[in-house]
Amino acid sequence: MSKINCPECGCLISDSVNKCPKCRFPLGKFTGPKQINDENIYEFRGNISGQFGSEVTYSSQRKMMFDKKLKLYVCIAAAVLIIIVVAAALFLNFNRNINRTADVLDIQEIKMGRIMKLNGKYVVKLTSNETRPFVSIVKNPNSDDGLLYNYVYMNGGKGEISFNYMENEKTKPDVVGYFEGYSLSANDIADVHTEYEYYDYNTTYKSACTVDFEITLNNKVSGILFYDVNCDADHTNEYNRSVVIVDGVGSGSCILDGLTMDNASPEPKIAPLYFVPAEELDGGDYVISEPFLMHISDFYDYSDKYFSYYIYGDIRMNKVNRGIVLYNYSLSRKNAGDSIETKNALAYVVNGECSVFSSSSIKNNYINDEPDYSVNISSYIDWKDLPKKTEEKNK
Repeated sequence: MSKINCPECGCLISDSVNKCPKCRFPLGKFTGPKQINDENIYEFRGNISGQFGSEVTYSSQRKMMFDKKLKLYVCIAAAVLIIIVVAAALFLNFNRNINRTADVLDIQEIKMGRIMKLNGKYVVKLTSNETRPFVSIVKNPNSDDGLLYNYVYMNGGKGEISFNYMENEKTKPDVVGYFEGYSLSANDIADVHTEYEYYDYNTTYKSACTVDFEITLNNKVSGILFYDVNCDADHTNEYNRSVVIVDGVGSGSCILDGLTMDNASPEPKIAPLYFVPAEELDGGDYVISEPFLMHISDFYDYSDKYFSYYIYGDIRMNKVNRGIVLYNYSLSRKNAGDSIETKNALAYVVNGECSVFSSSSIKNNYINDEPDYSVNISSYIDWKDLPKKTEEKNK
């Protein structure tokens, strides 16, 4: 028989008794003292009769230690969860802002269909073995348009191009190559700001809508963006349109024509579809062979006075003989630096030479003197050649 101290009053008693003879504290089967972290933790169990009548475990100090550890583990788990969430957000943001690469396509052929005349326009349908999106490059059949090439957005192996007129209705346009790019999603677009205005034609009970927009991408990339303009009025849409993007920003305009007056109210929506990235150019990639100049002339539109201008100049590429150069130009108030407007544009490279030409008009009350201007050569795009058998089929 050994002696122990009563946990309640401290009296020295036998370890075989069920309750303390002095204070009547119920003991049950007492396990004796233990040392945990240099502290005596008394643990005992016993059947408490009377008003309780149930089995109770007495370990208050151990419970306090357990609660402290539990709080510590909860804090650690919360900290780890926060770190994971922040890391995931940074990873997604990083993926959003890195430059995406163009899809690698397997284009074996691009066929031009016959020329059809629909709604006063000449329409040609294109087909390809490649069902993923890409852009066909079609040589302009009209020599006086000022455009060497037209671009056709292809998806599902199909595309369509239209011309207001054709110099030779019996000669199909030639497909000279294609662009590789990537489809756009909502994560690629930072903002699309749209302004529109409807005009009524009283004589025909028809309406037209002018649409101006500015689009900002999440990445400060340069290239050509292809988009549709969708309008619920009469299911009128504009397809196969493109806008030049420089440093992630571009602006464009179009006209939706032939709307009925009853339906001339829905807001047109810009639907970005596909992006063809460009390669940045530096000063070593080209030389300015003819300095950029600006010519200005005034004219009146009803009671408003406007000035029209055009900027022109030539550059010579040092490393490439063909392709497309993207650039932007800016106008600002003379000696003030206040921006009047900035626009993006493109120019074609033929045999290493590239002629830059852009024109526009602005209300004359924006300026008093001839504005300052600057031209920034941004980037370059080359197309992929078609397989030889495709070129022969199109001839």
